[in-house]
Amino acid sequence: MNRRLFWKILVVFCVMFFLTFQLTWIAFSLYVEDKSKQILNHMPTKVDMIAQLLHVAGEEDTLNFIAHLPERERVLLSIRLVSPQNDQVNILNDELESPNYMYKRSAVAPDGTLYSVAFKKEEINTQFQKILFNMPMPITLTGVLVGLTLSLTLAWNLTKPMRLLRQGFFRVSQGDLSVRLFDKLEYRHDEISEVGKDFDMMVEQLNILNF
Repeated sequence: MNRRLFWKILVVFCVMFFLTFQLTWIAFSLYVEDKSKQILNHMPTKVDMIAQLLHVAGEEDTLNFIAHLPERERVLLSIRLVSPQNDQVNILNDELESPNYMYKRSAVAPDGTLYSVAFKKEEINTQFQKILFNMPMPITLTGVLVGLTLSLTLAWNLTKPMRLLRQGFFRVSQGDLSVRLFDKLEYRHDEISEVGKDFDMMVEQLNILNF
């Protein structure tokens, strides 16, 4: 059976869904990247504030202040205790190696302890580079499966009445005037169901003319 219409509708729906999905992802990526830039823009001010707080109030009050910051900012911050031998111990997390820093300040606490305050570059930039215009595989597979399922459903829903009409006309052409389509299309409540009603009226008229 020729199903060119089915495949045309399927391909059109698939392409439209893919483009919509891709454009939505691009818009989301740009939005997230813009948010990340906003965070990076004000992080130097936060570093200066924390360094000043360390200098005035010490470590305990500073850590309490940091605990109330948004999580996206806390993960970027690094406060290192600098020993006299210049060995650095990070008091915020357990990093073994120093990452790249975008901004750094030193601060001396009231007890004379030297601290290095900075915010990191790697974690947030790597994250946004991964998602910008490059959808992660789970999201890609989900989009493909959902798009294909929806496209198949829509294509089948639109071409099924066409097959019924074709079969109906074929049966009429063979002299079978008992065929009726409206009962099978009434559930749609759209123009196609109206076509089924018109088809039944046509067959009724042909049946009357034959008598």
